[in-house]
Amino acid sequence: MAVGEGEQQPLHILFFPFIAHGHLIPVADMAALFAARGVRCTILTTPVNAAVIRSAVDRANDASRGTGSPEISITLFPFPDVGLPPGVESAPGISSKAEQEKIAEAFLRFREPFDRFLAEHHTDAVVVDSFFHWSSDAAADHGVPRLAFLGSSLFARACSDSMLRHNPVEASPDDPDAVVLVLNHPAVGVFVTHCGWNSVLEAVSAGVPMVAWPRFTDQFYNEKLIVEILKVGVGVGAREFASFIDHRSQVIAGEVIAEAIGRVMGEGEEGEAMRKKVKELSEKARSAVKEGGSSYDDAGRLLDELMARRSSGTS
Repeated sequence: MAVGEGEQQPLHILFFPFIAHGHLIPVADMAALFAARGVRCTILTTPVNAAVIRSAVDRANDASRGTGSPEISITLFPFPDVGLPPGVESAPGISSKAEQEKIAEAFLRFREPFDRFLAEHHTDAVVVDSFFHWSSDAAADHGVPRLAFLGSSLFARACSDSMLRHNPVEASPDDPDAVVLVLNHPAVGVFVTHCGWNSVLEAVSAGVPMVAWPRFTDQFYNEKLIVEILKVGVGVGAREFASFIDHRSQVIAGEVIAEAIGRVMGEGEEGEAMRKKVKELSEKARSAVKEGGSSYDDAGRLLDELMARRSSGTS
């Protein structure tokens, strides 16, 4: 964006995502939203992880060309040499406990390129994944406000906090890209999902009810949200918690999955209620990001606050 003499430079926000698809993709989407509001956005990540979001960033830049909005840029730093196989630069790529420990060491070394970028570039704010616990102190050292990004639902975070506070296991020891296009196709009637938060948001935004089949991380909490609170889907009875490096999983019979799909797509009251509810939520979600919507206005207030902070010289 060309800036004339006397005009204020656009805000510059650095995005520093965690290295997993469920964290990278929403960060690219956020950068596109802010760039459309005139913010200069930079995403700092490693080469392999940049490839995950490159097409999304290119599409956003192509769409904004000629509008005066600044382009989103991706700045690369080399993945730290911690003894991982070549090309393994993300959490889903690890295959053993030893590699899990190595990638954890790499996360700590990410502070050096983060510090270097802030030292070399004027930045009005940083949006950093909350998994990088060191980023709060690092941003404070440079006098830059840090906004923490959590790649899971607020409901899942509340459940995690509750588990930590009340420890129910101890208290009761005897208790036992393409996706978006597909979901928005009119022929799609139900989405069988592992309940990653990106997938849940995409399904709700598209107005598609879900069959929930969680496996790990926040997915079991998201299943509760889908089935018991929002009532826009049914579960398949998954109970066994797996992990990225443990490929064993509870076997869910095909008949059980078929029955769950039938409940969602059937002509009975249960299926009709779920389909109606998710369509209502879809309309609310789409309205929220339109001009005048709650999310749109929240983003505007944030940008106004950052611009006021710059004007006042606050550090």
